[in-house]
Amino acid sequence: MIGVFDTDNFYQICDSLGERDGDLQSIINAYGYPPIWSREPGFATLIHIILEQQVSLASALAAMNKLQERLETVTPEICCRCQTRRSKNATSAGKK
Repeated sequence: MIGVFDTDNFYQICDSLGERDGDLQSIINAYGYPPIWSREPGFATLIHIILEQQVSLASALAAMNKLQERLETVTPEICCRCQTRRSKNATSAGKK
């Protein structure tokens, strides 16, 4: 079993998976290996990846840009503070 995924063993991992899954091997044969995407590690990248899984890539980028514009730095602490403020505003807005 390969323990670390990196650019040196990427094709080896793809080939190993293709040996176990004929459909995956057919895709690799027809279209080639998938691109190797490199991203800066961190919380902001995690948020961006989650957004990309939920909506289109273009929408995820737009949402991420808007988030970075408003927060300047996307960190867990800042996001938690924003969520706390939103929750407080939502509960106090409903009270009379």
